Amino acid sequence: MPRSVVQKVGNLDPNFIHYLGDWDYGLRARQKDCTVWIAPGHLGTCSLNPQVTKVAASNLNEGLKKVNSPKGLAFSDVTLQSFDEWKVFTQRHGGIVWPIFWILPYRRLIMLYLLNKLGLSHQ
Repeated sequence: MPRSVVQKVGNLDPNFIHYLGDWDYGLRARQKDCTVWIAPGHLGTCSLNPQVTKVAASNLNEGLKKVNSPKGLAFSDVTLQSFDEWKVFTQRHGGIVWPIFWILPYRRLIMLYLLNKLGLSHQ
């Protein structure tokens, strides 16, 4: 990160544990009229991301525990982030409708949990 960007934007926000911090920083940089570049491929490595969840955890506590882990709860097309991190992110970047953006991703976890409880899931 160039010094000029850090002087305008500041450092990474400690509210974010994992990749939401990257998204937040890029959006804050754009808001301060900085140019954001995305490199092709990858420039580093880290531990593997969590396994994709085909069905919600059979008990809501387990699903919530995974959501609140540093890498979230991975579905095939979305990763649910911690409630607190996602709330900060949507408040900061979602405008007046941030509460809608905040709750939308979690509807799948709740729905799959309810289907499982009713015996309608495909586990």
